Parts: sequence; C-alpha cells; structure tokens
Amino acid sequence: MNGHLTDKHYLQLTLDYAKNRQGFCAPNPAVGALVVKNEEIISSGYHQGCGQAHAEVNALVHFAEGELADATVYISLEPCCHQGRTPPCTDLLIRHRPKRIVFAYYDPNPEVAGKGQALLEAAGIRCEYLEIPAISLFYRAYAHWQRTQRPWVIVKLALSQDEKIAGEKGEPVALTQRSLQRFTHQQRQNADALLTTARTIQADDPHLNVRCSDNYAKPLYILDSYLNTPSSAKIFNTCSEVIIFHQANVEAERRASLIQRGAQCRIIGHDTEGLNLKAVLASIGQDGRHQLWVEAGGRCAQALLMQQLVHTLYLYQSSKTLGENAVAAFHSGLNQALLMERATCYQQHKIGDEIAYQLEFEVP
Repeated sequence: MNGHLTDKHYLQLTLDYAKNRQGFCAPNPAVGALVVKNEEIISSGYHQGCGQAHAEVNALVHFAEGELADATVYISLEPCCHQGRTPPCTDLLIRHRPKRIVFAYYDPNPEVAGKGQALLEAAGIRCEYLEIPAISLFYRAYAHWQRTQRPWVIVKLALSQDEKIAGEKGEPVALTQRSLQRFTHQQRQNADALLTTARTIQADDPHLNVRCSDNYAKPLYILDSYLNTPSSAKIFNTCSEVIIFHQANVEAERRASLIQRGAQCRIIGHDTEGLNLKAVLASIGQDGRHQLWVEAGGRCAQALLMQQLVHTLYLYQSSKTLGENAVAAFHSGLNQALLMERATCYQQHKIGDEIAYQLEFEVP
C-alpha cells in the first residue's frame, strides 16, 4: 500500500473513533485522532464531550515532548487554534512536533477555518489536508450549524402500505419491527437532541431515550402551543433535558406545574399554522445542537416539509395496510411519491426484513 492510500486508511479510522461520541459533544464536533509510527498505530483518542479533552490531547497524553519526531498524527478535523473551554490543540502539537499531521476536514468555525493548518506549518510542521468523502458527510451537520446557527433536521416517519400512521381513532399501531426500532435508537444516539410534539406525548407516552447496548438520556424539545404535555409523562424521567416551546397566552398554573417537573418553557411566536418553526429551530441552534432527530406525527413532519426545513427524511415502509379510516400521514396532496420526486437524492436501505427510504432535500 503506498503512502497516499495509507493516509486515507488511517483517516478512515479516525472517523471510527469520532463516531464513538457522535451526539454527545455539541456544541463541539466529535473528533477522532490516531498516532502512527513505522506504519503501526501507537495511540488513539477521541473527544469525549464539551469542556473535556480534545481528541489530540487524548491521543498524545502518554508521550513526552520529542517522542513523536518520526510519527504522523491523523485527525478527522483540522486542529483547533483558539482558546475555548480548553487550550488550543495546535499548541500541544507544536510542543510534541510530530513529523507530519494529516487531517480530513477544514473546521468551518471561523476562529479556526484554515488557521490551524497555517499555524502548524508556520511552526515548521508539515500539516496536510486530505479529503475523505465519508468524513465530509459526517461533518455536514456541524458545518450547517456553523453557517446558519440552526440544526440539521432529520425526520423519521413510519408509514403503512397505504400511507397511514395510526389507527381509525388515532390509536397507536406498531408499524415497524425490531430491526428498524434498533436503527431508530442508533439515530437517536447520533443526534444532539430530539424533537416531538405534545400530541405524540399524549397519545403514546414514549420514553424517547436511547436503548442500544447501553441506555442514554438525550435532550428533548416539545412543540406544545398550549402546554398540554402531561406532567406525569415518562419523558421527565428518561430525557436529560425537556424544553417545551409554547405560545405566550397559556395558563400560568400549567406552566408552573411543568417547570416544577424540570421542564424549561420557552415562548415562541406563532401564526395561523401554529408555532413558528423557523424560530423554534433558531432557538435549538442557539443551544448548540448540530443535529436534530424529529420523531412525531404526520402533521409535524408535513409542516416541516412544507416549510422546506427538513434536510433528511427517513420513511419506514411497513408491510401492513391500515385501511381507509386510519389516520393519513399526509394531507393537501403531499404523498410519498411526490416527496421522492422533490428529493435531491434518495436511497433505499434494507434493514433486517424491513425497508427505510432515506430522502435528502435542499434547504434554502
């Protein structure tokens, strides 16, 4: 294997390390790093979370200055060069003076954005950029957040064969099996936060946590114009934070009850369609969330789609048919075929015995 291919191989491995903490580092990005000497990985590290040591620090912690003169450090993201909650990683790298540094994505943060590379090169250390498409894809939500201060919105919707989402009177129907349920939990884990509606909480009383090999609590946002979220809902015990968006004119007693349960209640402007969704996303972006996983009903999904706020849509295709009187997923002429036509691209994933369509949309 020549050097160019070896660089790609090691950078791909940094992505594996970064993925260990995807969904737990915001407002920082998840980053992975490797130290390679004589074609052998001698150390690795990843960023654990905001305020904690960066990937480079964890990869270099076991070495004295001068030990890495013949080593190459591979990093999924350009090293940071500014003082944040932790010191600049460029300072650490300059002290250790590895032979070479190779990274796969320029940090879109304007405080870094090429400056990390320039600083290292000015210190006499070779610092090279090598594009890895999978890593570029991994950082798209972070780049979008840096550019717009709004999260990358991913919506999940499970449909029957006849494009229904619930039974005749709105009663919940299990449309997916274990394979897609596992996929959903993995996507929840990868997201920085989840969003649902009070209607979903009332109908299903879901846990909305992550149940993979381990259980994790995630921040949850709720669209709830009139504060109808029950104070007895399970989410108050299973989510790390509960933030409820509501309009200004609500019962003070109901608001106080939810705050007492630990919820943050935020007033958001509204119009004839309901809460202002752009303002909701701006508020979530201000919290530093890069990637938002939306798990609600068809009404919420349609509102986000119609306002062109959805970047990625997962349509889970069930083999069940629910019948004419069941609750339809879409209204006003929207349907699965039209969404596929509007998508910039889509993929079909076979997950176990089930099918999930991944649709990508251009968001203005």
